[in-house]
Amino acid sequence: MQNKQRIATSFARHFCEYDAHAHVQVNMARELTKVLPTEVPRFSPTRAMEIGVGTGLLTRELVRLYPEAQWWFNDLTQAAMAYMPETPGSVFLSGDAEEVELPTELDLIATSAVLQWMRDLPKFVSRMAESLAHGGMLAVGAFVRHNLYELRQITGAGLQYPSAQEWADMLCSADLQLVYARDWEETLHFPDMRALLGHLHSTGVNAAISTPLSRGELQALCEAYCERFTDHSGRLPLTYHPIVLLAKAHEKRENAV
Repeated sequence: MQNKQRIATSFARHFCEYDAHAHVQVNMARELTKVLPTEVPRFSPTRAMEIGVGTGLLTRELVRLYPEAQWWFNDLTQAAMAYMPETPGSVFLSGDAEEVELPTELDLIATSAVLQWMRDLPKFVSRMAESLAHGGMLAVGAFVRHNLYELRQITGAGLQYPSAQEWADMLCSADLQLVYARDWEETLHFPDMRALLGHLHSTGVNAAISTPLSRGELQALCEAYCERFTDHSGRLPLTYHPIVLLAKAHEKRENAV
């Protein structure tokens, strides 16, 4: 079970440098805001929410796409409020999204690079589905099976990521119709472990390791990572495996048996 306070502290500490290092997360947000208007043409939400706004990577683009919507913004930490665009009538809901009361009859719920931190992901997907209006859209950027596999192989720790098929099954179980799905692998390369570890700290990924490492453990991790994964050019790879999904709430969901 993830320590949500530790996650909040880890991210808030590095908010000022997050965008410069979160290359994959930026690409996920761009993909989401690219496919929403193309895969769901003439979609114009009036009530919309983003879960886990962080530094507003996705937020700014969503507000640009749908400026007329009433927006609810959520994040685990109140520090995220400083990064929110000025949107008349918007509401900021601070706290754990698994515990805060979500608005109802939403036309859009969007979230990116957040759901890996949920304690009970299938339950939360169902909860988001219940907050959608009939025909409402769920737009998700998440990570799947091979994400950070180098780090997980060396440490034996970290998050467990669903497969693309498990995502499809979760959406179906929540009575959502999958409209679009695309996953891809994106590998970053670092000159040394110092740069790789700096990236992990700047993007909050280090919060996935349940307990802080001692100096000896950190040294052993660095040596094992270099020995196993240094490529032919002397660089160190770190592989991300993002997925972008769009799902629609069934029009007659209330009649489902």
